Amino acid sequence: MTMSSKAEGFDSPERAALAQAIATLREFDADAAARANAITALEARHLELSMQREQAEKAIGKAREAAVNHLVATARGDAGAAPETVAQARARFEDLDEQYEATKQALVRLQGPEPGLGRSFLVSAVSSAAGAVLAASPPLSALHAEVVELAERFVRQAGALAACASMGIHAPAQTRGPSGEIHGRWYKGFLSMKNDREPNPVAAAWSAAMAALCADANAPLPGEGRAPGSNVAPLKRRG
Repeated sequence: MTMSSKAEGFDSPERAALAQAIATLREFDADAAARANAITALEARHLELSMQREQAEKAIGKAREAAVNHLVATARGDAGAAPETVAQARARFEDLDEQYEATKQALVRLQGPEPGLGRSFLVSAVSSAAGAVLAASPPLSALHAEVVELAERFVRQAGALAACASMGIHAPAQTRGPSGEIHGRWYKGFLSMKNDREPNPVAAAWSAAMAALCADANAPLPGEGRAPGSNVAPLKRRG
């Protein structure tokens, strides 16, 4: 099925695809939580049935002894109410035994491999879909165009500094580094793009946008307002 250019409620097919990926992950998490709750409840029931089953098994022997005692009392004419019969005690045990076995099988099924794709795959799908939103976004295209323009200007301006440096002329703002080369603040700023110790607010904004998109397909990107129309709630992180 081909996705329309503008899916309902979103300004791009990439955001619509991201919303679907987030929804799939949430469904998986909801099912996993339901499975965990069911396992907890069944484990408690299994333990309870185990104890009841053990008591019911002992009750079969007690019923045999009670039947003999009742016959003796009846023969002597002082019998009270008839006790539970062996058949009744055995039927109660068999019923509990069937419940016990059914609960055990249910636990085996719930504790088996999770159906469908694993969570790590779904998380990766959300991340990929969020990346596709960023890659196709006008703000990223505008950022690229701005960087190209700045790079061309940088080359021209840096070339002028280099020409002056070749003549032994250096601006007062420049200082010499440990190895003797001359650095300016512009040069240090350029190097900081790959230096994690130097904060880059622009890069941080795009990293934050990526994280926000992984939780909400309608999250805004740097330089734009909130994208139109989505009822997708923020994704809760698992601890």
